[in-house]
Amino acid sequence: MATGYPIVLPGETIDPSLIPSHPKNPLRLGPGLRHIPPTDIVPTVAGQLITNPAKNSMWIEYNSNRVGVDIFFEERAR
Repeated sequence: MATGYPIVLPGETIDPSLIPSHPKNPLRLGPGLRHIPPTDIVPTVAGQLITNPAKNSMWIEYNSNRVGVDIFFEERAR
């Protein structure tokens, strides 16, 4: 099941060739990524590294395993 998106683990350094660049727009980091000055971008969660060169953005797709509040209260009411 090859999707073309690399899998990253927390604390790994991201290869600079995977980071999108745009001459005018600043790089936008989404959920799961952290900038460590001066140049490191490090994932904070495990998942797929997704990049969007058109928007000059990148983020990590991951399963957060969150349970909705309404589901939690429904289960407790039973």
